[in-house]
Amino acid sequence: MTTTAPAPAPLPAPTPPVAAQATVSAAIPLSSDLDRNVRRSILALVLTACAAFAIVATGSVAIAHRVAREQALAEAVRAGVAIGNAVFGREVSALQHHDPTAMSELDMAADEAKTDASVVRIKVWSATGQVLYSDDHRQIGKTFPITDEVRSSVVDHQGTAIVTEEAAPDSLAESRKFGRLVEVHLPLQLADGTTVAFEVYSTDKWLRDSEHRLTMSIVPLALGGLLLLMLLQLPAGVWLVRRAGRAQAERARLLTTAVAVSTRDRRTIAGDLHDGVIQDLAGVGYVLGAAARKVGSDSGSGDLARMLASSGSAVQRAVRDLRSLVVEIRPPDLTADGVSAALADLAERLESAHGLQVDVRVALPDDLAPAVIATVYRCAREAMANIVKHAAARSAVVTADADSTRVQLTVTDDGRGLPPGGFDRRAEGHVGLTLLGDAARDLGGVLTIGPAELGGTRLHIELPRRIGKNL
Repeated sequence: MTTTAPAPAPLPAPTPPVAAQATVSAAIPLSSDLDRNVRRSILALVLTACAAFAIVATGSVAIAHRVAREQALAEAVRAGVAIGNAVFGREVSALQHHDPTAMSELDMAADEAKTDASVVRIKVWSATGQVLYSDDHRQIGKTFPITDEVRSSVVDHQGTAIVTEEAAPDSLAESRKFGRLVEVHLPLQLADGTTVAFEVYSTDKWLRDSEHRLTMSIVPLALGGLLLLMLLQLPAGVWLVRRAGRAQAERARLLTTAVAVSTRDRRTIAGDLHDGVIQDLAGVGYVLGAAARKVGSDSGSGDLARMLASSGSAVQRAVRDLRSLVVEIRPPDLTADGVSAALADLAERLESAHGLQVDVRVALPDDLAPAVIATVYRCAREAMANIVKHAAARSAVVTADADSTRVQLTVTDDGRGLPPGGFDRRAEGHVGLTLLGDAARDLGGVLTIGPAELGGTRLHIELPRRIGKNL
């Protein structure tokens, strides 16, 4: 009597990985995004150029103002030297010798110097701080605290010019009347070899006018050259930005095409395996199981029954492995809810195939970027695969959650722990975890692997919750 094994029930056909395709597409910049990025880059380039021009302009004005003031004060010193040496040195010597005409000569020289409306006072000082001469005769013969400028003129024979913000005791009246004063101090050599200080007080109006003239002669030339250089370079910068944008758009187009072709091929391979090889092997497994039961019922056929049962078990294992391969080839739905289900399904297969009990605790928000979810899934899958291959563990815990700024994934096991060389085993051909570390860094995150608190290994990854909008 011949027994026919029942035909295996057909397996459900794989559905197209719509969510996976949508995830991949969302990770690729669209042309509108690229155009927007190019416009933003050009705007940033223009704004940067304008900011640089403003900074350079401000710096140029400040530097030109300082140079103009130094030049104007130096010119005031030179003019004071001419006045002092021509008249005052000779007449002060005569005044000391009680020449009755010396005072009138000094007053005439002072009046001539004061024809410049900015000059308000002229004095001659001794080394002790006594006023030897002043166009205000009330100060002649008075002694005031000697200033550093007067001392420099008398002792060091150096001419100086300063702008005073606070008046000295000898110039309070002039300061109250005219505000800021420019003081020029010069050494005068008298006939007897004595050195005295010649001082000219003036308002700062001429200084401000001189600063303005010199500044207006320097700044326009400097800024005009800078503006011309920027106008010549700005079109080149815009052209480079547009060219980079076109290159990025072409790269995105090629990547989109490659991803679409890869997704189509993976779907085709998964469908062929599911509808062809897996169905056939599943049928063979059912037939071998039925044959083993049939032969096992006949006496004296124990060895053949065991061989058939062993073959049936091998075929069933091959079917399970192929189904796992189909799941790997056809990516799961990597949304916040989908990654939890995908990891739970992976944990169930590991428990069924290897006896590893995996506790999956995933609580991720719905607004995470696809690239972040994909990286979390890849890290968890690679960690569980390594646990099965290397850890000899009985159980593992997978935890994934997120707060307002970061996403965290932690995978711990109770296995034998890390090898002495750590997890970087590229020399032995194991690069999975190293690549995951690179992927985490590309997103601005970090991957750490170390011993767990109660033994075994702990993998921890932190990723930013917000990344580039095109990722």
